[in-house]
Amino acid sequence: MAFSPTPLVSLFFWLRVTELFFLGLIIFQNHSKVFSLLGKILPWVLIWEFFLGLAQVLKSSSLGGFFWFLGERSFNLFTPGIARAAWRGKILLRPYGTFSHPNSLAGFALISLILILGKERLLRKDKLGLLAGGALILLSFSRTVWLTAFVLGLVFLITRLVKAWGRKAFPLTFSYLSVIFFLLLSLYFFSQTTIDPASFQRRKDLAEFALTSIRQKPIFGVGGNHFIISLAQARPVWQWLYWLQPVHNIFLLVASELGLLGLLFFAFLIFKSLNSLFVICDSPATAERKRQAWALAVALIAILLTGLFDHYWLTLIQNQLLLVIIFSLSIAATSDKIS
Repeated sequence: MAFSPTPLVSLFFWLRVTELFFLGLIIFQNHSKVFSLLGKILPWVLIWEFFLGLAQVLKSSSLGGFFWFLGERSFNLFTPGIARAAWRGKILLRPYGTFSHPNSLAGFALISLILILGKERLLRKDKLGLLAGGALILLSFSRTVWLTAFVLGLVFLITRLVKAWGRKAFPLTFSYLSVIFFLLLSLYFFSQTTIDPASFQRRKDLAEFALTSIRQKPIFGVGGNHFIISLAQARPVWQWLYWLQPVHNIFLLVASELGLLGLLFFAFLIFKSLNSLFVICDSPATAERKRQAWALAVALIAILLTGLFDHYWLTLIQNQLLLVIIFSLSIAATSDKIS
């Protein structure tokens, strides 16, 4: 921080890291209660965000008023830089809910769905949460989350069908049917949309700039929260105004801001988390404990897959909090029972 070109920005970054560290420590020490609490509140969160997001899409703007105090931004379809989608010749506002961006909301919803599906028994609120979360992901028009959800959903179905084949029993549970329905819808939605070449090029430019930054400062990086500052200083051109944002890859972002040392620590954290979960999955633990460990492992894999094409897991607060929860519960998996 002493060598930072903007010490206050670095100070805020490390204060946030300290805050998240102590949050993770609290979650680690109370992992049983946290996992149980997640199962109770996540379905309601998905239901709430779905109805709020749907209302925003239908109104083509934020609802305002009381919802602003609950975290909703103020925007409409014509707000500069707002996220839009083209569907059957119409321009639609993508749902924000109480999040900073629809992609961030979709990523949060995906991880929430995975954790809900990890339950042994789905209650009515869980089923409603699954339906709301799946609809929210489709409505978000987040292709990265669509693709990740499709791949993971396909693996889920194939795995369960193989097990069912061995038992000569094919129970059509709510989980199976909802995943099949979601896969068909996501495939249809994906086929009806096109990738904007300009968007792809801008992401490529951000990745190239990140690699340049890594080559210039490989050990310690440009500093926490300094990617955008470095980008603005290197590319002071007006057309970059709405693309002055972090590189859309969490590994490149960590390496460019915190250097290879930061990337090594991040990689160690991922390895430690996945290793703890796989130890549980391969141990003679209870079926419930293994189911929870698998849910956390799949959730972490989903975060890594979506993180290859976006940055919100490291930059936006709701996703940061959920990432810390997943890491803390994963590392705590071998310390005691999760539930």
